[in-house]
Amino acid sequence: MNTSAPRQVLGDGGSHAERVRSLHEDVKAVIGECMEAVSAELTFFTLPNCFELFGFDLMVDRDWRLWLLEANAEPDFLQV
Repeated sequence: MNTSAPRQVLGDGGSHAERVRSLHEDVKAVIGECMEAVSAELTFFTLPNCFELFGFDLMVDRDWRLWLLEANAEPDFLQV
């Protein structure tokens, strides 16, 4: 995991690694909750060498709170 970022974003230098670790745990928890919430409605076909792709738009505010903006079962890569 890349933990480098501008100092003005991270704030005081000593705690940035812990902030990033905590944020990473929050991201995993939010995505896990989203997948759990719709797991009964999703149909997964297990095929060799294949995978499902989902899109999650997340935002981190100045207080390091994570916000889920949007979740997509079929993200549009043409807009990237």
